[in-house]
Amino acid sequence: MMKVNGHLIPATDEDAELIAGLRKDRRLEFSVTQKNDLIMHRRMFALFNLGFEAWEPEEVTYQGEVVAKEKERFRKDTTILAGYHDIVIDIKGEARAEARSLAFGKMSDEDKRKLFVAVSNVLLARVLGSNWNQQEIDEYVDRILAFGT
Repeated sequence: MMKVNGHLIPATDEDAELIAGLRKDRRLEFSVTQKNDLIMHRRMFALFNLGFEAWEPEEVTYQGEVVAKEKERFRKDTTILAGYHDIVIDIKGEARAEARSLAFGKMSDEDKRKLFVAVSNVLLARVLGSNWNQQEIDEYVDRILAFGT
């Protein structure tokens, strides 16, 4: 749906079909969802990918099998280390950190910037080391985004 001159109009054929099927003698209720900030989403995930590709954990075995590194766990752990988490209680009664959802559409531009810098700092301290700095990270992410457009 789009708003034009104070009126909602269908933005797609699917919206038009939905409107056509509405009864005129009924009150309507709407739920509005703000979509994620696609540019920030791409920037953050380019940053996570940079860190994940550079990360070389020590080999760990569990019940005789080598445990592989896992991208989603890396993202969550990096997010937690950046301070963007909630403390929750698990079924064993233990408190643990749980990464927050990266809902950039609900964050201010300043909070998005702070999160990006915090994640960058975690990666610099724990993964990238002295081979990178914040400016190089920003330039790398910008190059990745430019390549994808």
